[in-house]
Amino acid sequence: MERFAATPRRTIAIPKLWLALAASLLIGFVLQNTWSHRQSTDSLDTDWSAEGFVPVPFVPPLASGEFVKVIHANLQPSDFARMGIDLDTASANLIPADVLLGEDDSPRAVRVSGEELNF
Repeated sequence: MERFAATPRRTIAIPKLWLALAASLLIGFVLQNTWSHRQSTDSLDTDWSAEGFVPVPFVPPLASGEFVKVIHANLQPSDFARMGIDLDTASANLIPADVLLGEDDSPRAVRVSGEELNF
């Protein structure tokens, strides 16, 4: 027993324990703030219909944080039909329109720039 009592024992390094605890709390705090900020910005959706855009049906929704671009194009009525948008026009003339494209360059919404047409 005396020999056992005389042998040195490992002790837990108290400063290392406190340092590990402080580091894990700091990492948890940073992750929590990052996660809550990400949740709040993802829930913000832009309402493109308020700007006169008509959403293209049967297209997957924009991913959160996905960049969009608006291009101006002269489209034929058949181009609108291919996107799934019915136009009330008998004319075969080109129609000036603004097309909202996603990052994959697929049309997400369309706005007629010139004359007023019924969708």
